[in-house]
Amino acid sequence: MGSVHTRLTTIAAALALAGAANAEDFVFHYYGSTIQAWGTLSGTDAGNNSFDITSGELHVTQGPVAGKYQLLANTPGTAWTYSPSHFFMINNTLNPESTDRVVDWYGLLFGASGVEINIFNEKQSGPGGRYVFYAHGPGGNTVNYGDFTAEPVTTPTPGTGALAGLGGLLFTRRRRA
Repeated sequence: MGSVHTRLTTIAAALALAGAANAEDFVFHYYGSTIQAWGTLSGTDAGNNSFDITSGELHVTQGPVAGKYQLLANTPGTAWTYSPSHFFMINNTLNPESTDRVVDWYGLLFGASGVEINIFNEKQSGPGGRYVFYAHGPGGNTVNYGDFTAEPVTTPTPGTGALAGLGGLLFTRRRRA
């Protein structure tokens, strides 16, 4: 009996831990004087505590460009590339463990309906610099300075809870027999 209980407990714990966190998914927030936004990002580990972001969404909740935008992807691993309008140079790289440069000078690029939004650090190298939210499109340009944060997201694996519950039911049923 003990070995069945041990196996079920081990399986349930392993499944729960496997789905507990995926360090490649992030949530971010931008707080500026006239613009507030949040979003989600997914990417691949590029080493050196940085991630090549390959997909994401931006939700601008306050400001002249309020709305929903999708990440405009570049080729992961490239130093930088031009945005579709050639207005911005971007690399879609995130450095979530950095204390002062979570996004670098090239930054993250989002777009919808002809509007491109680049969130970047104004300083090309070295510590410090302000975060810039820069929107470029048919209606003109919007520039805002503010704070940017990004944190890993905990993503449960579908069905993990059900499998752990099933293991608990089997254990309970076994004890009653």
